[in-house]
Amino acid sequence: PIKDAQGNTIGTTIIVKDGDGKEISRQDILNGKDG
Repeated sequence: PIKDAQGNTIGTTIIVKDGDGKEISRQDILNGKDG
Protein backbone atom coordinates (compact mmCIF):
# COMPACT_ATOMS: atom_id res chain seq x y z
CA PRO A 1 0.00 0.00 0.00
CA ILE A 2 0.92 3.64 -0.42
CA LYS A 3 1.12 5.48 2.87
CA ASP A 4 1.25 9.16 3.74
CA ALA A 5 3.50 10.76 6.32
CA GLN A 6 1.15 9.76 9.14
CA GLY A 7 1.20 6.11 8.09
CA ASN A 8 -2.34 6.12 6.76
CA THR A 9 -2.97 4.01 3.69
CA ILE A 10 -3.84 6.41 0.86
CA GLY A 11 -3.66 4.08 -2.11
CA THR A 12 -2.27 0.93 -3.64
CA THR A 13 -0.03 -0.10 -6.52
CA ILE A 14 -1.42 -2.29 -9.29
CA ILE A 15 1.22 -4.39 -11.06
CA VAL A 16 0.30 -6.09 -14.33
CA LYS A 17 2.36 -9.10 -15.38
CA ASP A 18 2.31 -11.21 -18.52
CA GLY A 19 2.23 -15.00 -18.72
CA ASP A 20 5.99 -15.22 -18.20
CA GLY A 21 5.79 -13.21 -14.99
CA LYS A 22 7.39 -10.14 -16.55
CA GLU A 23 6.11 -6.83 -15.30
CA ILE A 24 4.16 -5.06 -18.04
CA SER A 25 2.94 -2.00 -16.20
CA ARG A 26 2.67 -0.50 -12.76
CA GLN A 27 -0.03 1.94 -11.77
CA ASP A 28 -0.55 3.78 -8.50
CA ILE A 29 -4.20 4.02 -7.50
CA LEU A 30 -4.88 6.67 -4.88
CA ASN A 31 -7.93 6.75 -2.64
CA GLY A 32 -10.11 9.84 -2.45
CA LYS A 33 -10.53 12.33 -5.28
CA ASP A 34 -7.91 10.57 -7.43
CA GLY A 35 -9.38 7.14 -6.90
